[in-house]
This record gives sequence, structure tokens and C-alpha cells, in this order.
Amino acid sequence: MVSSQNVLRTPRGEPFFKNEPFRKVRNFAKQYWDQVGILGRFQFLIFFFGKTESPRRGFRLGKFVNTIFVFGFLGFVFPFSWIYPEVIPFESDSVTEKKKFDEKKSQIFQEGQTQAEVETNPIPSFSGKVIDWDVEKLTEYAVANNPLYLAEKQNMRIERGKVITASLYRNPVIQLQQQFIGVPGGSGSSGPQVLGANGSQGGHMEVAPALYQDLDVYGVVSLRSKVAKKSFEAVLGEFDNFDRLFRLRLRQNYWAYIFLTNLVDYNKEFYENYSDLLELTKFRVEKGDISPLEYERLELERIQVEKFYRDALVRRQLVEKELRILSGIREAEGIFAFKTEMRFKSLEDLGLRLREITTVNRPDIAALEERVKEKKLNIDLQRREALGYVQVGGEWRIKGNEHYAGVFATLPLPLNDRGQGKVLSAKEEHKKFELALEAKKREVDEEIEASKKELLAREDLLAKYERINLLQKNKQLEQKSRIAYVRGASDQVTFLQAEKNYLTVLRDYYEVLYLYYNAVEIYKAAVGKKRRGNNPISEICMIIRRYKIILVLLAALSAGYFGYKKFFFKKSEEKKQTVVDKNRFTVSEEILKRHPLTFVSLKEISAVDEIALPGRISYDPESMARAGSTVEGRIKKVLVREGDRVSQGSPLAILSSVVLGEVEASYVKARASLEALKLQADRAKELFDMKVTSAKDYEFANMQYKTAKIEVETTRIKLENYGLTPAEIAGIERGVYVSSNLVLRSSINGEVTERKAVQGQQVTRNEDLFTIANLTNLMVLLEVYEKDLGTISEGAEAHIYPLGDKESPGIRGEVAYVGTVLDNVKRTAKLRIMVSNRNGKLKPGQSVTAKVKGIVADTGAEPRRTVPLEAVHEIEGKSIVFLQNDDGSFEAVEVITGDTVGDEVVIKVGLKEEGARIVSKGSFILKSEYLKL
Repeated sequence: MVSSQNVLRTPRGEPFFKNEPFRKVRNFAKQYWDQVGILGRFQFLIFFFGKTESPRRGFRLGKFVNTIFVFGFLGFVFPFSWIYPEVIPFESDSVTEKKKFDEKKSQIFQEGQTQAEVETNPIPSFSGKVIDWDVEKLTEYAVANNPLYLAEKQNMRIERGKVITASLYRNPVIQLQQQFIGVPGGSGSSGPQVLGANGSQGGHMEVAPALYQDLDVYGVVSLRSKVAKKSFEAVLGEFDNFDRLFRLRLRQNYWAYIFLTNLVDYNKEFYENYSDLLELTKFRVEKGDISPLEYERLELERIQVEKFYRDALVRRQLVEKELRILSGIREAEGIFAFKTEMRFKSLEDLGLRLREITTVNRPDIAALEERVKEKKLNIDLQRREALGYVQVGGEWRIKGNEHYAGVFATLPLPLNDRGQGKVLSAKEEHKKFELALEAKKREVDEEIEASKKELLAREDLLAKYERINLLQKNKQLEQKSRIAYVRGASDQVTFLQAEKNYLTVLRDYYEVLYLYYNAVEIYKAAVGKKRRGNNPISEICMIIRRYKIILVLLAALSAGYFGYKKFFFKKSEEKKQTVVDKNRFTVSEEILKRHPLTFVSLKEISAVDEIALPGRISYDPESMARAGSTVEGRIKKVLVREGDRVSQGSPLAILSSVVLGEVEASYVKARASLEALKLQADRAKELFDMKVTSAKDYEFANMQYKTAKIEVETTRIKLENYGLTPAEIAGIERGVYVSSNLVLRSSINGEVTERKAVQGQQVTRNEDLFTIANLTNLMVLLEVYEKDLGTISEGAEAHIYPLGDKESPGIRGEVAYVGTVLDNVKRTAKLRIMVSNRNGKLKPGQSVTAKVKGIVADTGAEPRRTVPLEAVHEIEGKSIVFLQNDDGSFEAVEVITGDTVGDEVVIKVGLKEEGARIVSKGSFILKSEYLKL
């Protein structure tokens, strides 16, 4: 458990790494009651205590228990939102808001750039400024040149308020923030680095978005506008100017600590990324793809990044020391107190440091302040009693007018010119209180209007950022650079530059969102002041008295609606539905309008018979492939076995080929010759233009260059035909990949069903070494006799039974092809059935028996009658079909079903009428009405 003495705290006295749990409960209660309002609460009460027509028993009791729980819970948390009237910060510390904040990183717009610049340069500038971030200067000034610290250290006898005021506007953190958001002030300060339109850039230091998020979590309010200062004063409450200035100074050092913490995390992540990159580089060096010099260069860069990480740790320790010294001074002076009695705990080590830097024993300021407050209180009590006031329930009232509650608590007592008290009448006191209340309301309205203008301005800025898709462009550019770097088609510098550009644009967009959310927070705080009255209970009673007629009418309408729905509406429905007998019923027109029905008749189909045919399972030619060598060589290593699952492009084996090595060497030689002949051709053209050489020499040089170019292209095509990938050919061109090894790859997704390759085997061109097949779709080959050809057609249903498996229901398939040529000896035709083998029961080469449904040619056979499957319902173990009679009523008829033919089912017994109107689509409504009988 962390000791409370060693915990750094925010200027509000809270641990900076832990939020106050009860604060979220207050926040929920406040937002709930502000949004719902009096009318919403009244409707909520009617809903929970209203009657219901649900047939389930016990539901009313459940509603009553839920009502007690909900109102009990809200009744508990409701008073606490008024006992602690603090400015509740915007909920950016919740997980939901954080996800929403991350999901809005889709588009960005940059001021200071024209549309043409945006199209040509995807990396924008921030307001047209390029700012450098000098962390060294920031930390040195924040620690070594702290004005308050120097004043205490040198025992300067000056007014501390002036020192603190000067330190506010000379502190580098404030200057950085002002310059970054475009507020005048601090011309010589530095800010976070932003990539400019000309592509300029600085060091590795950037402000992480978590910095602004942490500031929102702990209620830190920016000082960039008048509205923000008002919100900050509301948080401070009744503290004097000196106390506010000291808390501001302490907050600045807290900001510096938060910034350096994020700086440490950023460099640590950068260092870990370099470590992963080194592992990948080491693997590629061992494989022979790149040179060992590349690994050594990355190792040097990683050491440099590690140095940045260690320096950031040291700087954070210095700022932490400064923050602890300020906290100790605060405790020593005894002025760091809040309403909730939260204060910094004195530390023994800080006390020792204060004794070392302080040589003069200062008086106990806290004790002096307590004595002054007590003296003022006694004088005020004596003056009020002398004027004839009495104290009732914590309020001062005039004798004889004690019934005016809640009026005089906030009014100052007037005095005449001679300093004697003047007793006002109750009417005058009430009028004066109304004037003060109106002035307070006007002040709150002005604050709301100012914050609303600020919010609209931030919304316009965010809309401008979202007009174009710069963030997505930079992300796509970074992904393309990453892929090109991994494949070897690009160098590391280009990849790191693209990654840095994307992170910079992402950071700029975070900053715009931060300004917008901060404006939302200020506006909500201002509106909350207007909604929050001096006494919530009195406000609720006043609203009820004002709108009591409307509330009574709403209650009467709600009661009438529930009564109509409970009694009259249900009886009218019962009258409409008249039961003729057990299986005959009617349905109201209103239900039929909401759920239209579809009617069908009995459908006759020809009689069918099953024909059993023997056959075997075979591969689907569209789902299999063979892999072999395209060049003569020897198998160096086999990477797969029979039964292994492979995907498209997966390596199967590695071959060593002398022929391939010779072709690669020829390609390198041809490219070198091409470059030399190109220079000669260019030189010959220059000499020909200068009329130094003849046209014959120029044409001869140009012909040699074109011949070499054709040779390079021919050799490249030969390498592609051998099976080399574009990345491997690009590596040969750069000189980092020259190998006589050839990797055999799979051309489809599937399973290795056959392997002929053995390590060390000598292979020739076009020799099949592997067979890969996708076994989810197979083909059944059958032979049908001449007499049965007329009964089988394409699309006929068939069931496949593996040999020896007679109990399973079989695997369903369809006839895909019926042969048109007969075998001269067997007098049979080929029959092909396509089946799905997702469960893996069928194996290629397996013997099976197929039962194919064919049409019976006998004209004397009785035709079969079918209805759609959705028209038949299983009710209490019986098959029921619903018919519509001539009078509009419906009848439930029991039937006996037979085989299923596609989406139809055969009706054996129950329906004989040809013109019967059978309900198909929508029959489930009739089923529900039938079950109510």
C-alpha cells in the first residue's frame, strides 16, 4: 500500500494517479437530475406505479421493488450533489469517453494552408508556425530559476505576492501553452515541434495526448481566456488572491511533471520499437537479406534513443524535486487548506530541506490567520446583535420578521454615515435581496453567453479540420512505407519519416479536439451554475406550484390512458374475436393490417423414385493445384508434410539451382552494362549535338543501349518465370539479395494431400512435387445405366452415403452434369454430383453409394400434392395448416406430411380440396391467435 506521505498531489489536493470514486457518483446524480427535470421525474413515477396488462404474474411486485431501489439510490446520491457544489470536470477519464475520443481521429484540417498546398503536400503546418521544443531550457528554468525558490533561498525581504505573480508569466510552461494555442504572450518561449509545410522538422520530443487528458481528469482549467479564469475562480471558492497565485505556481510545476512523465513514456516506447526492429534486422542478417552494417547502424541509433530516455528520467527527477519543495513550503506556511480539509501532509525529509534553505524562523502564519478570523467573527457578532438581529437556524434575521427564511444569509449589514447600524424593514430586505439575485443571474447569463461563443468557435475549427482527410492520407502513406520497408523496396529513413509525419498529424488533431472538449466543459459548467439553485428543494416546490395545473392534467390523462388500455380496449378486442368452434376462429382487421397474409393452393408434382448408383469421391478441379520446380536443381529443404494446412503464397520447399544463380548473375551483369551504355549514349548525344562526332557513332551507341535494355528486361522476365517475387528481384537490383535458392510456394489455400519431394532429391523442370487441394468442396463421379437416363436431370436432389455407413442421414448434393456419351462396353453414362464437405466426412478416392431422385415415367402413378414448409406448424405434436373460409374466418386443419422436396413438403392426408386458400407467409400470427383459444 502506498504511503500517503509519499504521494504527489494535484493543486486540488487529490492524488494525481487516482481519481475520487465518490466524485463519479455525484457527477451521475447531478447530470441525471439536470437532464430529466421535474416533468420527467413525474412521468417516471407514473410509469413505475402504473398498472400493466402483461399476463405474467409477479411483474407488479418486481416493478415495485425496482421503484424502491431506483428512487432510494437516487434519493441517497441526490443531496451530495449539493453538499459539495464543486465544478465537476468533463468525464474524459472514463473508458467510454476515451473510446469516443479515439474514434474521432478520422479527418483533419490545417489553417495557414491553401487548397493547392493541401493537395500537393499532405503534411500541414500548425497555423503556419514552426516551433522548436527545448526541453533542456524548460527544465533548467523550472528548477534552477524558480523565482519563489530563489527568494526563499536568499532570504529576500520582498513581498511574496509580487514574486509569485512574476513567476506566473515568466514560467516556461505557461509560455509554451500560450504560444501553442495562439494566445499572445511569451514571444521568446518555445513550444512543441510541428512539421511545417516546407517539410522542416525538429527533434524527437512531442507532447503526448495523455497530457491534456490528465489535465481534464483532475479539473485543471486553462488560463487562456476570461471564461476559463472565471471557472478557475469558481473552483477556488473563497480563497484570497495570494492563495490562488500560490496554487497556480504549484500547478505549473505539476504540469511540467506530467509533461516529462509523458516524455519518458514516449522515449521508452520509441526505445522498445527500436529493440523490436533490431530483432527483425538480426533475423534478416542471419538469413543473408541485408548487410551486417545495417544492424550496426540501427544499434547506434538505439543507443542514442536510450540516452534520450535516460536524460528524460533525470529531468523528471529534477522537476519532481522542485514540486516537493513547493509542497513543503506550502505546508510550512500553513495556507494550503480547502473546504474539505484536504491538504498536503508534511514529510520529514522535506522539513529537513526547508530547514537547510531557511535561516530565519518565520512566524506561524496559520495561527495568525485563525486569530484574525476569530477576531473578525466576534466583531461581526457584536455588531449584528447591536443592530437587533437574531440567529435562527444558521441565518441572521430581524426581530419580528423571522419567517423570511433564506433571505438574509448572503446580504451584508448596512451602516449609516456615523457607523451605526440601520434596521431595515422586511420589505426593504426582500427587495434588496431580489436586486442582488437579479445581478447574480445576469452575471451567470453573461458567463453562459461568453462560453457559448467560445464553444461555437471551437466547433467551427473542428469542422474545418474534418473537411479533408489528411489524417487518413498520412496513415496510408505510413502503412505503404512500412510494407515497402519490410519487403525491401524502401530504406529505413523513408519509413521513419513517414511514421513521424503520421504521428505529428495525429498529435495536431488531438490538440484541436482538446480545445473543443475544454470549451464543452466550460460551457457545461456555466450552464450548471444557472440550473443549480441556492436550494434545490425550494426550487422543486416552486416549479410544482407554478405548473400544478399542467401536472394535474398530465396525471389525469395518464390515468385515463392506462384505464382505457386496461379495461375498455381489451373488452373491445374480445368482442371483435368470436369463437365459432375449437378449430374455427376470426382475427380482427387491425391485426391483419399490421401483419398481411399470403395465400397459396395445393401444388401437384410428378412422382419421384430414388435410384441407387455406385461411385467414388474425387477432387474438385477448381479447388486443387500442383506445385513443381520451374528450374533444374536439388531440393535443399522440405517445409511441409502431408496433411498440413497452407495458404496462398506459403513456402513449401527450398531448391538450390546452379542455373538460377547463373541467371541472377547475368541479370546483375546486364544491369551494370545497361548503366554504362546509357552513359555512353548520353555522351554520344551531347557530342552529336555539338557536331563533334558523326551521326553514325551516335546511332551505334544508341543501338547498343537499346540492345542492353532488351537483355535486362528479358532476364527479368526469366527470373519471374522461375518463381522469384518482385521483392526478391528488387533485392538483386540493390545488391542485398543474390542467392541460388528458389522457394516453391503454394498457389491456393488448402491442404497438402500429396508430397513427392525428399530432401537432397534431384529434380527437373515441370516435375510435380506437391498436390494442394481445398477439401471443403468435392465431386462425386457416378455411372448411370441407359435405362435410367431419362429419369435423371440436372439439379435433381441426391444423398451420398459412404461405404459401410448405412445409419447416417447422408450428405445432400445436386446433380451438376449428366453425360451425353455412352460407354460402348458398359452402356453407361457419366454422372457428376457436387457436394459440400465442410464436416470432413468424405475423402477423395472413397467409394460411396448415391441415391438420386428421378422422375417416374409410369403415367399411372398418383401425383403428389405439396405446400410450402412455412405453411405447416407443429402444435402439441400435430402438423397444423391454416385455411381461410368464404366468410373470412380461419380454420386449423390437421395434416400428415411426407417427404420434403426443396422448399415444399408433401401432404399425404388432410387436404383434398383443390381450391383451398392455404395461409403461407404470416401464418405465425394465426398460430398465436389459435393458441389463445
